[in-house]
Amino acid sequence: MKTVVDIIELFGGLDALKQKHIHLENRGYMPLVIECIGEGPSGYPLISVAHTYIQEGDVMYDPEMTFEVNWELRHTADAWGPITYRQDGLGLNQTAKWRDEDGKVYVKPDLVRSLRAFARTWNKNLREQGFITAARTTCNAEFIERAEARAAAASAPRQAHACAPVATPAVPPAPRQVQVRARRTVADITWDD
Repeated sequence: MKTVVDIIELFGGLDALKQKHIHLENRGYMPLVIECIGEGPSGYPLISVAHTYIQEGDVMYDPEMTFEVNWELRHTADAWGPITYRQDGLGLNQTAKWRDEDGKVYVKPDLVRSLRAFARTWNKNLREQGFITAARTTCNAEFIERAEARAAAASAPRQAHACAPVATPAVPPAPRQVQVRARRTVADITWDD
C-alpha cells in the first residue's frame, strides 16, 4: 500500500493520523478516507482505508479495508496485513484475522492472500487515479490556511492578561504606514501578497 503510505506521510505520518483522519476529494472518484482506528490483533496500529459515499444519510463503504500495519516496515508488502474487507453495496463483510477474548489470534490464510492481491490492485488504482496529487493539493491548501491563520494571529492586537497591569502611553504614537511585499512558495504553488 505504498500509495497510502505516501499519502499518510504527506499528512505528517502515523502520529498525525492517530490524531486526525485524512479525507481526500478527487473529482470523478469517490472520496478516500484513511484513519487509524486502534490496534490490530497482533498489537500493531489498525488503519482503515475506504472509498465512501452517502446513501439515504448513511456513510457507505465501497470498499473499506482495515490493515494491521507494522509502521517500521511500512514500505514493504508484508507490513500491511489485511484484517477486514467491507463492501456495503453488496452486503459483504469479511474478517481475515482476529483475536478472541482469551487473546488467541486466528487467521484465514486463503482470505489473507485474496485480500493482499486486491490491495495490490487497489494501491495501483489509487495512484493512477491521482490520489497522490489530490493529497498534495489538500496538504498545500491546509498549509496555506494554517500559515494565513498564524499571520493573522500575529498581526492582531494582543490582549493583556487579566491580572497584568496595562501601561497606557500619555500620547498615542503616530500610526506607521508600512508596505509589505512578500513572495511565498509552497510545493508547486506560488503567489504574491
